[in-house]
Amino acid sequence: MTPLLSVLILAAGTLAPPLTPSTPTLCASAPETVEQAAFLRDIGVKAVCTVDCGELNPPVSCSGPTCDAVDRSCPGERGHVTCGTTTYTCAVCCTDGQIKTIITGPNCSCPDGMTTPRDRYLCVNGNWEYQYSFCGGPFCHGF
Repeated sequence: MTPLLSVLILAAGTLAPPLTPSTPTLCASAPETVEQAAFLRDIGVKAVCTVDCGELNPPVSCSGPTCDAVDRSCPGERGHVTCGTTTYTCAVCCTDGQIKTIITGPNCSCPDGMTTPRDRYLCVNGNWEYQYSFCGGPFCHGF
């Protein structure tokens, strides 16, 4: 984002109409956003970059005088962000055919009271793709 565009976006945010008491304050219109941007500028931070690391992986961010981000595009690019001279990378791309299950609720919360809800993912072209939901381990003791 260019400095001029950043200034225009910050200026547009300060020209918003006043909120009525019954309207909740939104993050985009809160004064802290402008104060945070001014604070970052004052300490020498001119750029903040975030890269999308794909399904089941947290994004990677950094800030500094300059930054560059490349989103994940497996199997060839795992995704990375560079701020100044430091590069941060996303987790490696998964191997095709690999299976991953994620617990999606409390233990023993399936209707049978004996199993735990899970989602199954399959690795296709280096990316996790949702397959289906099911109930499985950890298994619970009977009553």
